[in-house]
Amino acid sequence: MQSEKKYRRSLHTILNDYISEDVIEEGNKKLSWKYGYNKEYDLIIISKDGTLGQIVEIENLKIGLPKAPKQARGYNLQAKFQKWKRYDVPKQLANFDKNNTDESNKDSIIVSVFNNNKSFIDADIKRKFEGEFIYIDGEVIYIPGGYYFFLQHYTLTDGKFPDFRITQRDYFIFLEACYADNRCYGSLMLKGRRSSFTVTLASEMLRSSITKRQGYYPIVSKTDGDAKNLFTKHIVRPFLKFPKHLQPQRTGEAKPKSKLEFNSPQKKITLNNKSSTDDTGLDTYIEPLATTVDAYDGSEVTLSGNDEIGKFKGNLDINEYWEQAHKMTHEVGSDIVGKAICGSTANPPNKGGKNYEEFYTNSKTNNRNDIGQTSTGLYAIFIPADYSTRGFFDEYGWVIYDNPDGLEIANERGTTVTIGAKQYLDSKESACAGNQKKLNAQKRNNPRVDTDAFLDEDASSMYGTEGVTNHANFLKTFEKNPKYELLVTRFDLFWKNGIQDNPEGVEMKRSKNGRFQSSWMPLVEFRNQVNVKDGGRRCPVNTDLGAFGVDPYQSDRAKYGTGSNQGFVGVTKNNEFLLAENERNKVFLYYNHRPNTIEEAIDDVIKAMVYFSMPVLPETNKDKLVTTLYKRGYRGYVLEDPTKLKSELSNDGKKYGGIYSSPATVPYQEESLKTFIFENINDDVDEDDMKIPYLKLLEELQIYTGDIRKKCDSTVALQLAVLANTTKYRKRQPKTEETITNIEIFDLFKVAN
Repeated sequence: MQSEKKYRRSLHTILNDYISEDVIEEGNKKLSWKYGYNKEYDLIIISKDGTLGQIVEIENLKIGLPKAPKQARGYNLQAKFQKWKRYDVPKQLANFDKNNTDESNKDSIIVSVFNNNKSFIDADIKRKFEGEFIYIDGEVIYIPGGYYFFLQHYTLTDGKFPDFRITQRDYFIFLEACYADNRCYGSLMLKGRRSSFTVTLASEMLRSSITKRQGYYPIVSKTDGDAKNLFTKHIVRPFLKFPKHLQPQRTGEAKPKSKLEFNSPQKKITLNNKSSTDDTGLDTYIEPLATTVDAYDGSEVTLSGNDEIGKFKGNLDINEYWEQAHKMTHEVGSDIVGKAICGSTANPPNKGGKNYEEFYTNSKTNNRNDIGQTSTGLYAIFIPADYSTRGFFDEYGWVIYDNPDGLEIANERGTTVTIGAKQYLDSKESACAGNQKKLNAQKRNNPRVDTDAFLDEDASSMYGTEGVTNHANFLKTFEKNPKYELLVTRFDLFWKNGIQDNPEGVEMKRSKNGRFQSSWMPLVEFRNQVNVKDGGRRCPVNTDLGAFGVDPYQSDRAKYGTGSNQGFVGVTKNNEFLLAENERNKVFLYYNHRPNTIEEAIDDVIKAMVYFSMPVLPETNKDKLVTTLYKRGYRGYVLEDPTKLKSELSNDGKKYGGIYSSPATVPYQEESLKTFIFENINDDVDEDDMKIPYLKLLEELQIYTGDIRKKCDSTVALQLAVLANTTKYRKRQPKTEETITNIEIFDLFKVAN
C-alpha cells in the first residue's frame, strides 16, 4: 500500500539483502539473534525474542527489528480500517483508586483485581518491554516497547493520548538502538518545533522506572524551574493516571513536587515471632536536579533525562557539563551502566549556540572513532521539519511529504491537502528570499537540515539569494532521483600502480561514499596531461577549461580529533570554444572532507590537479599545502594572487604562489563569488543546467557571512576558484566533431575507467 501512496516518506531506510535470508533464518531457528550490538554485521539488534526480521537504517545506525509474526494485530481487517488503536484497559485497573478508597483492605483487593485481569496485565507488560506488530494501511509495522507504552498509557497535557506517527515510531526505534548498543551512552535529539521531545522523554523515564529495582532517574533542564515543571507536569501528572498495574508502591506526597519514590511504606511485619520492616518496594526514584555541574554528585544513573541542555542559563557550557560531571555518572570503569536521553533546541551562535553546535557535531553518528564511539559517546538524531509539520500527516500517521498528485488525501485534522510538507516549506522559504533575517528565522523555527537549527536571525548572508534558496530546496528531493546520479558522480582518486607522483598520472574509482563529487569531466584525452616547460617545470594543460580553489587545514585529525574540513572546489571557465553552454561557469568538482592526516589531504589536492590537469589557487594562511606542492614539483600548477601585480607579490608569494586572505584580499574574493552567483544562479531551477548541484555547498552559501568565514570551508574554496578563473587562458581550437553533452562525457568516463 505504501508504494501506491508515493507522497509518504519516513526517517528510516529499509536495507534489503543486508544479511542473506539463509543466515537470518538459520539464526531465527536457533533464536540466536541477541539483543545488543552485533559486531560481525555492524548491526544493532533491538529484538528481545532472539529473532531478526527487517533491517532498517536511521542516522547511519543499522538496526535489526524482530521477526514479524504471521498474524500481526489487525490482520483480519480491511486495509482502510487498519490503524493504531489503544487496547481497552479493564475498568477495575483504570478506576481502581476511584472505586477503592478503603485503605484497610486495599492490599487484598489489589491481589484480587490483578488475578482477575492477569491475561491483560501479562500481555500489556510484555508489549511494554518487547513492543508489538500491527497492520497499518496494509503494511505490517513494528512498534517498539517504548512507543507502545507512549501511545497506550501516556496522557498529554490536554488529557488526550498521542496519535500514531511513523516519524515518532522511527525515533523510538532509534532510542531502543541507543539502549541496546553497549558502545553508546544514550541519545541526543537536535530539536525543532513540534518535536514532542519532552513528553517522549518523560514517558521513557516512567516506562523504565516503574519496574526497575534500585534505579535512579534524574532530570535536568535549562533552569532549575524548568526541570521542576517537567517533573510535575510531564512525569507526576501522567503517572497518577496510569492503570493500577503500572503504579508500583510509593512513599511521599500524594502529588510529589520534588521526588517520585517507588518504595514500600515502612510497615512492621511479624514473621516467626520476629519483627522486621517490609522492603518489597522497588527502591527507585525520579527527581529534578539543579542545573549545575556538580548536581549529580557522583550518583550512578539508570536513565537520565536531559531537556534543553543546549540552552543552559549563565555560563554553563554543555560540553564542560557533560565531560566533567554528567557523563561519568553513566559509567563504571569502561562499562556503560546507565543511559542518557538528551535533547535541545539551539540558541543563535552569539547567544551560546556555538557550544551546543559543537556538542551536537561531536555526537553525530557519521563521526565515530575506531571503537564505534562518538566524541561524546551519545548518538545524535535530527528530525527535519518536513517530517514533523502539523497538518501533513495522513489518517494512518504517515508523513505527507510529496504532493499527493491525483489522490484525495485527508490530513490528521480531516482536511483535504493538495500539497506536501516539502512544497509547503519550500514556499515559506522562497517567500523570505531577499530578506536574510526573515529566512534565517523561518529556517531556525522549521529546520530542514541540521545546520538550519544553528542559524543566526541577525546575520546577513552575502549569497542567500532566491536562486540559491530555490536550488537548495530543489536538490533536497532531486538528490534522491536516479537522474541525479547521472549528473553527479562520487569517486576517489588513486595514483596509478600505487606510486606517488607517478608520471603516468592518476586513476579514479567510483564509490558510493567517495570524497569527490563531480558534475562534469574533461574528455578522456585531456586528463592526466602535463605541459613540461623550459627547465622541466610541470604545468597543467587545461588552464583554459577551469581552475580549483582550496581552503586547506593545518593539523592532523589524529592529533587533535576535531577541526574544520578541507574545502576544495573546481569551477569551469566561460570558454565558448571548448565548452557547451551548460558546461560553462559550472561548479564541476566538490570536496569537503577531513582525512586523518594533513599529508593525505594534500595528496587529494595533487591527485585532482594531475587528473584534471588544472591549476589551483590555494589560501596560504596555512602554508603547508603550498610548501608541499613546491617540494613535490607542482609549483607550475599553483596560481599567484590575481588581486596583485607581479611586482606587488611578496617573496613567498613569488616562490610558492597562492593567495593570503587578509582585509585587503577577502573583499575581492567575496565580491567575485557574489558576481558569479548573480550572473549564473537563476531564480528558476533547471535540473539539466544546475551550476551548483551540491546541496551542502548551497546550504553553506545561504548562511555565509564574513563573521563565520572560518567555518565555511567550501564557500572560501569556491571564492578562490571563481577568482582563479579571472586569469587569462589560451584559446585552444575546438574539436570538429559535434559538441559532446555532459551525460555522453560520463559514458566515456565509465568506459575509460
